[in-house]
Amino acid sequence: MPKRRPEVCDCDLGDAGARYAECCGRFHAGAEPPDPTTLMRSRYSAFVRGDLDYLWRTLHPDHEDRARPHAAWRSRLARSLRSQRFKRLRILDAREADATGAAQVLFHVTMKHGLLGASFAERSLFARDGEGWRYLTGELVPHAKLPRPLEALTLERFALLAR
Repeated sequence: MPKRRPEVCDCDLGDAGARYAECCGRFHAGAEPPDPTTLMRSRYSAFVRGDLDYLWRTLHPDHEDRARPHAAWRSRLARSLRSQRFKRLRILDAREADATGAAQVLFHVTMKHGLLGASFAERSLFARDGEGWRYLTGELVPHAKLPRPLEALTLERFALLAR
């Protein structure tokens, strides 16, 4: 699946020359990401690389996919990933955990699903599960509905778009 050389990380830190083994690879191998933004980057890299075990491990126990049988979740995601091509991740904004314990990360993914553009922005919520940060839920807005420039998109502006 990855288009880049295997030694370069797939998250946007790879553009700065970060090596996979020292960047997202260490989390895929079992280390816990220290914060929600790092978890988001490592999950993106796992999508690019098709690392289903990591994606499952980093889902919060309250995520809706955890209510499905693991084998069905895995099969559906593996099928979907075969036709997806991830091009770029950009972290646009982030907020530390609030009083409920949920942290937010706003990001944009440039990608294709088959031959069609499927880029989007997502506001993701992350919460701790006793072992580390986990992906709780997300809200998407398709690329075509996003303001320009993307770098000006904040969590506050995203909330208005997602309504």
